Amino acid sequence: MENILPAKLPVGTIAALLFLLFNSVCDIRKRRISLRAAALAGGCGIVFALMERKDLPAGLFLSLMPGAVLLLLGLLSRWAVGGGDGIAMLVFGLYYPAAETAEILLLALLISSLLAIVLLIMKKKGKESFPFLPCLLMGNVLFLVLPK
Repeated sequence: MENILPAKLPVGTIAALLFLLFNSVCDIRKRRISLRAAALAGGCGIVFALMERKDLPAGLFLSLMPGAVLLLLGLLSRWAVGGGDGIAMLVFGLYYPAAETAEILLLALLISSLLAIVLLIMKKKGKESFPFLPCLLMGNVLFLVLPK
Protein backbone atom coordinates (compact mmCIF):
# COMPACT_ATOMS: atom_id res chain seq x y z
CA MET A 1 0.00 0.00 0.00
CA GLU A 2 1.33 3.39 -1.00
CA ASN A 3 1.82 6.04 1.67
CA ILE A 4 -0.25 9.10 0.74
CA LEU A 5 1.39 11.50 3.21
CA PRO A 6 4.95 12.75 2.85
CA ALA A 7 7.42 10.68 4.84
CA LYS A 8 8.26 13.67 6.98
CA LEU A 9 5.76 16.48 7.49
CA PRO A 10 7.30 19.92 8.06
CA VAL A 11 7.10 21.29 11.60
CA GLY A 12 4.91 24.17 10.46
CA THR A 13 2.41 21.77 8.89
CA ILE A 14 2.22 19.72 12.09
CA ALA A 15 1.76 22.87 14.18
CA ALA A 16 -1.00 24.15 11.87
CA LEU A 17 -2.78 20.77 11.94
CA LEU A 18 -2.63 20.57 15.74
CA PHE A 19 -3.92 24.14 16.05
CA LEU A 20 -6.79 23.39 13.67
CA LEU A 21 -7.62 20.07 15.32
CA PHE A 22 -7.82 21.60 18.80
CA ASN A 23 -9.83 24.60 17.66
CA SER A 24 -12.11 22.51 15.45
CA VAL A 25 -13.22 20.66 18.57
CA CYS A 26 -13.72 24.01 20.35
CA ASP A 27 -15.66 25.35 17.35
CA ILE A 28 -17.95 22.31 17.25
CA ARG A 29 -18.58 22.21 21.01
CA LYS A 30 -18.71 25.89 21.95
CA ARG A 31 -18.99 27.74 18.61
CA ARG A 32 -15.83 29.64 19.42
CA ILE A 33 -12.09 29.12 19.27
CA SER A 34 -9.62 29.24 22.13
CA LEU A 35 -7.96 32.64 22.06
CA ARG A 36 -5.18 31.28 24.28
CA ALA A 37 -4.46 28.53 21.76
CA ALA A 38 -4.59 31.10 18.96
CA ALA A 39 -2.15 33.37 20.82
CA LEU A 40 0.20 30.46 21.52
CA ALA A 41 0.04 29.17 17.93
CA GLY A 42 0.37 32.73 16.62
CA GLY A 43 3.46 33.41 18.73
CA CYS A 44 5.02 30.14 17.62
CA GLY A 45 3.98 30.93 14.06
CA ILE A 46 5.77 34.28 14.14
CA VAL A 47 8.96 32.59 15.35
CA PHE A 48 8.51 29.87 12.72
CA ALA A 49 7.95 32.43 9.96
CA LEU A 50 11.03 34.43 10.93
CA MET A 51 13.22 31.32 11.10
CA GLU A 52 11.90 29.17 8.25
CA ARG A 53 10.06 31.20 5.64
CA LYS A 54 11.99 32.45 2.66
CA ASP A 55 9.28 34.76 1.31
CA LEU A 56 9.43 37.54 3.90
CA PRO A 57 7.92 40.14 4.04
CA ALA A 58 5.73 40.13 0.90
CA GLY A 59 4.84 36.43 1.01
CA LEU A 60 3.93 36.60 4.67
CA PHE A 61 1.72 39.62 4.01
CA LEU A 62 -0.10 37.71 1.25
CA SER A 63 -0.47 34.64 3.49
CA LEU A 64 -2.17 36.76 6.14
CA MET A 65 -4.63 38.38 3.71
CA PRO A 66 -7.32 35.63 3.84
CA GLY A 67 -7.51 35.95 7.62
CA ALA A 68 -7.63 39.73 7.42
CA VAL A 69 -10.42 39.56 4.82
CA LEU A 70 -12.42 37.12 7.00
CA LEU A 71 -12.04 39.47 9.98
CA LEU A 72 -13.17 42.41 7.86
CA LEU A 73 -16.16 40.42 6.58
CA GLY A 74 -17.00 39.52 10.17
CA LEU A 75 -16.88 43.15 11.21
CA LEU A 76 -18.99 44.29 8.26
CA SER A 77 -21.55 41.50 8.79
CA ARG A 78 -21.77 42.15 12.55
CA TRP A 79 -20.02 38.81 13.09
CA ALA A 80 -22.32 36.67 10.93
CA VAL A 81 -18.99 35.40 9.63
CA GLY A 82 -17.13 34.28 12.73
CA GLY A 83 -14.27 36.36 14.02
CA GLY A 84 -12.66 33.15 15.24
CA ASP A 85 -12.46 31.95 11.64
CA GLY A 86 -10.53 35.09 10.71
CA ILE A 87 -8.20 34.75 13.69
CA ALA A 88 -7.60 31.10 12.83
CA MET A 89 -6.82 31.98 9.21
CA LEU A 90 -4.37 34.67 10.36
CA VAL A 91 -2.55 32.11 12.51
CA PHE A 92 -2.75 29.57 9.71
CA GLY A 93 -1.17 32.04 7.27
CA LEU A 94 1.95 32.20 9.44
CA TYR A 95 2.72 28.56 8.69
CA TYR A 96 1.94 28.26 4.95
CA PRO A 97 3.03 30.20 1.86
CA ALA A 98 0.35 32.38 0.25
CA ALA A 99 -0.49 30.01 -2.62
CA GLU A 100 -0.92 27.06 -0.26
CA THR A 101 -2.99 29.13 2.18
CA ALA A 102 -5.30 30.15 -0.67
CA GLU A 103 -5.57 26.58 -1.99
CA ILE A 104 -6.42 25.19 1.46
CA LEU A 105 -8.98 27.96 2.02
CA LEU A 106 -10.61 27.19 -1.33
CA LEU A 107 -10.78 23.48 -0.45
CA ALA A 108 -12.34 24.42 2.92
CA LEU A 109 -14.91 26.66 1.20
CA LEU A 110 -15.76 23.83 -1.20
CA ILE A 111 -16.22 21.42 1.72
CA SER A 112 -18.38 23.91 3.62
CA SER A 113 -20.48 24.51 0.47
CA LEU A 114 -21.06 20.77 0.08
CA LEU A 115 -21.98 20.52 3.75
CA ALA A 116 -24.45 23.41 3.36
CA ILE A 117 -26.07 21.66 0.38
CA VAL A 118 -26.40 18.44 2.40
CA LEU A 119 -27.97 20.36 5.29
CA LEU A 120 -30.41 22.07 2.90
CA ILE A 121 -31.40 18.75 1.37
CA MET A 122 -31.92 17.26 4.83
CA LYS A 123 -33.94 20.41 5.68
CA LYS A 124 -32.06 20.76 8.92
CA LYS A 125 -33.91 23.37 10.93
CA GLY A 126 -32.77 25.34 13.92
CA LYS A 127 -29.13 26.11 13.18
CA GLU A 128 -28.51 28.64 10.46
CA SER A 129 -24.76 28.21 10.62
CA PHE A 130 -22.17 25.54 11.21
CA PRO A 131 -18.56 25.63 12.37
CA PHE A 132 -16.03 26.43 9.66
CA LEU A 133 -12.79 25.30 11.31
CA PRO A 134 -13.54 21.58 10.83
CA CYS A 135 -13.92 22.37 7.11
CA LEU A 136 -10.57 24.16 7.19
CA LEU A 137 -9.00 21.14 8.90
CA MET A 138 -10.45 18.81 6.25
CA GLY A 139 -9.23 21.17 3.53
CA ASN A 140 -5.74 21.05 5.02
CA VAL A 141 -5.78 17.25 5.14
CA LEU A 142 -7.07 17.07 1.56
CA PHE A 143 -4.31 19.45 0.49
CA LEU A 144 -1.74 17.10 2.02
CA VAL A 145 -3.09 13.92 0.45
CA LEU A 146 -4.13 15.14 -3.01
CA PRO A 147 -1.47 14.74 -5.69
CA LYS A 148 0.26 17.97 -6.64
